[in-house]
Amino acid sequence: MKNDSTKYRDLHLQWSSGPLMGSFRMPNVLEYRAYFVPKFIGESESCLFLWMVCATDRQAILALSKSGSSAIEYDHIVGWDIPTGRVLWVPVETRKNDFAPYALALSYCDMRKDTIIRFQGISTSVLKSSVIDSFSFDPHSLYIEAYLRPSPDTIEPRAEMVRVGTR
Repeated sequence: MKNDSTKYRDLHLQWSSGPLMGSFRMPNVLEYRAYFVPKFIGESESCLFLWMVCATDRQAILALSKSGSSAIEYDHIVGWDIPTGRVLWVPVETRKNDFAPYALALSYCDMRKDTIIRFQGISTSVLKSSVIDSFSFDPHSLYIEAYLRPSPDTIEPRAEMVRVGTR
């Protein structure tokens, strides 16, 4: 970027696919540690994927659309599947409410709609993604196992497994 007064603070990303071009600005990211700068980790048919850390205990994925100029940042990442463009993350409703049933969000990088996956148990953990024991993406399903408290009155978590059909 020419004559950019923020060149030592802000990160400017540009990408293109044929005649389509996109750009994304990350204010002040160059003033932080190197792991806050997004790193390319792969691409699907519809998106480029970049991974970054967004706090001491959180990861994020930045998905850059190949079919337009949009960029989507997914925060509080649990996992991702680059070939299918799926991202599993902890939504705001789960992060803010310890006593509501635990939920995750499944997103496709080429769509703006998220699928909310609801569990029966709750998590009072500060790091909400820490209750996920395992997850597995296959072409048409997602399996998740989490250790959640059945109710606010119980201390001992129990395993809860969920299978979600996808696209």
